[in-house]
Amino acid sequence: MSLGYVGYCKKHMEDVSKVYYRYSGANWNEPNRNKEADMAYDGVFVIDKIAIQDMDKDSFLASAFNDGYIKIELECENAFYRFKLKEGNIDYIALRLISKVINDYLDNSAFPEKMSFIQ
Repeated sequence: MSLGYVGYCKKHMEDVSKVYYRYSGANWNEPNRNKEADMAYDGVFVIDKIAIQDMDKDSFLASAFNDGYIKIELECENAFYRFKLKEGNIDYIALRLISKVINDYLDNSAFPEKMSFIQ
């Protein structure tokens, strides 16, 4: 059974040092969500390509956020939060997508054009 969370991202732009993704998604359990925004790709996250090349796969996400190598520049309209963090909340949709993108990069040495999840 699904928890009712979904997310989508696609590579928007890539240069020598950074890769930009546009993303969107939804918490299907949220009755007041904007269903038109589910696939709007209205959020943006950025990954510093050079910094993550040498990161340890088991600890990359926490250190990358803390060190500023991964940034959510704009949360999508349907952003939601599952965890309370000392530094502030991070959109769960973006967090799951970033994790999947970086894992794919570490496995394949290239950033994927698209990524998605249903949880």
